Amino acid sequence: MDDNKIERVANATARNYALDGYRLLDYEFNEISQLAVYQMRHNNGNELKIIGDLISKEINIFLNKKLNKKIKL
Repeated sequence: MDDNKIERVANATARNYALDGYRLLDYEFNEISQLAVYQMRHNNGNELKIIGDLISKEINIFLNKKLNKKIKL
């Protein structure tokens, strides 16, 4: 049940950034490492990577390759 929560929060976070003008470039879920990775880009050049880690139960948001926010669940 916790795994679904992490994926839902990561997906909702990506959708919120899409409302701000970011577009989804790539989505990948790795079964081995249990990572859900969203790569997004804004028209102004900002790049965003949202990584939902099902093992450590956290979501890391990188803005222009720097850690911008960490959400622990």
